[in-house]
Amino acid sequence: GSGCKYGGAMTEQGLRDYVKEITKGGKVTHFFMCPNAMCVNWDSKVMEPIWAAFDRPGAKTHAWQEGVKKIHDAGIDMYAVWVEESRKQGISPWLTIRMNDVHCADDPNDGMHSKFWREHPEFRRNANKKVSGGWTAFALDYSHKEVRDYWTAFLGEAFARYDVDGVELDWLRFADHLPPGKEREHSWCLDEVVKAAR
Repeated sequence: GSGCKYGGAMTEQGLRDYVKEITKGGKVTHFFMCPNAMCVNWDSKVMEPIWAAFDRPGAKTHAWQEGVKKIHDAGIDMYAVWVEESRKQGISPWLTIRMNDVHCADDPNDGMHSKFWREHPEFRRNANKKVSGGWTAFALDYSHKEVRDYWTAFLGEAFARYDVDGVELDWLRFADHLPPGKEREHSWCLDEVVKAAR
């Protein structure tokens, strides 16, 4: 929950209460925190923060983006709070990174789209305009070195920023990352990113 609506409180205490709530009953052992889609929920030097959309003319924003901005504007790092509170509650904090989120990719004005994605249509799977398949046609194509470098830099920033117990690279939301019909030929591109992350 990037929006974290627990109790409607977009505060540090609200974030802590959210972790306490999900750990009630003692059956939760791990907390997977998703900090990104195309944009990220912290003030990144690599990936555009989600609240940048509020400064982009014509961008269609979502209510949860306002919540993340409110937390940021209050000087709260929600993932640092969640990591700390997870350990207090005796559960293992992990990051789960979406490696190619394309929510609303067919709408160029959606406020979730990153600057990197907007400014580099040539790095998308549909760069040749012959790809069909809904949102995933607009996914970034990891056969481009620039795409691999971008994601490797972001992963490095995430790992340096948060002392988590582990990281899941979420390749399934969404699952198309390579040129259509050439997935096997370019599979090494995904291996390269995983090796760099390790």
